[in-house]
Amino acid sequence: MALKGDKGDEFYSVDYPLPEVLLERESDKLELRFEAGPESLAGGIYGVRLLR
Repeated sequence: MALKGDKGDEFYSVDYPLPEVLLERESDKLELRFEAGPESLAGGIYGVRLLR
């Protein structure tokens, strides 16, 4: 996923659907990782919700 930085300094919400293969797993644990690409930085994350 790439963000263009066109939102300025405002808070905004984004929904990212999870692939079915993740939802069909037997494990009830999921690890999320936010990683910046080369020459970039990962901005602040102010909330995460996982919904079924």
